[in-house]
Amino acid sequence: MPACHICGASRDSLFKSVIEGTAVFVCENCSKFGKVVETPKKYQVKKIVQTKIEEIDTLEECYFLKIKNARERKGLTQEDLAKILAEKESSLHHIEAGKLKPTIVLAKKIEKALGIKITSKDYVGGTSSKNKSSDRVMTIGDIIRYDK
Repeated sequence: MPACHICGASRDSLFKSVIEGTAVFVCENCSKFGKVVETPKKYQVKKIVQTKIEEIDTLEECYFLKIKNARERKGLTQEDLAKILAEKESSLHHIEAGKLKPTIVLAKKIEKALGIKITSKDYVGGTSSKNKSSDRVMTIGDIIRYDK
């Protein structure tokens, strides 16, 4: 039985709605969040197998404090570190102030130069349900990653 792409509720028939620019199949309750473009109809759930798991690098929350503290421990000025990294001093100033997020490439250079860790690995993807009524269908809520 198909499930609502928003709340995950299993229904025999779903509305096709455009919500925030994306066409999705939703239950009657969730159809109010967008514009209904097709009335309910029964349809077959196709077999979906997603096997690719991607590993991505992300910045830690307080990266800017770690950078500033490590630089000061090494006795470097922002100008010195900027020269080591071959970056503008103003960019480094904004990064240390938390106003600018460095690219992952720059973050890796900073890690190497200061001997600190400011990036971490996240994993995206996995396997989803096959065509069984007892399996859950992936919803938008399953895709969103909550930081705790």
